[in-house]
Amino acid sequence: MLGLADDPSPHRVSFYVPYGSPKISQAQPPAETEVGLVDSRTPAQIAIERERDVLVEQAMAQLPYDQREIIALHLQAGMKFREIAISLNVSINTAQSRYRYGLQKLRSLLDGKVAP
Repeated sequence: MLGLADDPSPHRVSFYVPYGSPKISQAQPPAETEVGLVDSRTPAQIAIERERDVLVEQAMAQLPYDQREIIALHLQAGMKFREIAISLNVSINTAQSRYRYGLQKLRSLLDGKVAP
């Protein structure tokens, strides 16, 4: 996890969502998604996505808590900046600034490590 659970804030949001536990080396039929469609990703694509997720999770863990919290609330929980500002008792400008500075730091931490 990203350390959000370690903070006493009532707004705990997990940024990382695991893909599951099947081993890539095992020959398994394609998994069905929530809507019943077959997952067409290759084992290599799944491995790349998992590696990218680990890198993003590690970079998120390096952000200051206030920036990490707002990024997670906005991207994972889908909250609007107005909702975040009200729930954290900060101004909308403060919420947006923390989000912007957090994304800038994430970009610098992940520069060259993660393909778009």
